[in-house]
Amino acid sequence: MLTDDNFARLVAEDVKNRVSSEQSDYLRQPENHDRWKRSLQLLLVNLDGQLDELAAKEELEVRRYSDLGVDGVGLLAEVQTVIEQRRRKIVRFRFHVEQRLDDVTRMSNAVSKVESEQIGNYNLLRSAIQKHKSIVLDEDFFPSLSDAEQDSVDEALWASLDGVWAFDGIELTGEKQDEKNRTPPGH
Repeated sequence: MLTDDNFARLVAEDVKNRVSSEQSDYLRQPENHDRWKRSLQLLLVNLDGQLDELAAKEELEVRRYSDLGVDGVGLLAEVQTVIEQRRRKIVRFRFHVEQRLDDVTRMSNAVSKVESEQIGNYNLLRSAIQKHKSIVLDEDFFPSLSDAEQDSVDEALWASLDGVWAFDGIELTGEKQDEKNRTPPGH
């Protein structure tokens, strides 16, 4: 795992498109999204600080060179040109950092949505398997199931693979019908 400083450097180089495909893949791993976002946010704070420093420097230079009269006008123009070039570079880089932050946020949200769907599917399948197991292993009840009822229990389990809870539609004979068909919590 990279140190925070090395990770921050990697993030900055990624914004400049100066990383290898392996480094890019490393950043895009879902477990790095939060760290990547934090690094980009800190980079934005740093860039804003640099812009503030440039503005303060320019203000100071204007006062200093204005006091020199005619000689100061040419020097001030040079300093302002250099400051403006630096400001443009920072603003341009800041724009690309913001774009990358938007990209990372979208990636992270997409991963979160997929994970939520997977958790929902996992819970449904787990409940279906437990329900199937409880019906099949109930010694008092299972032997009395007809072949058609056994098939419907199996088909209900298979339907859960498609995200469908089909145990409620099973018509079982016997004393434990109401208990065995009850919909699990959350379905």
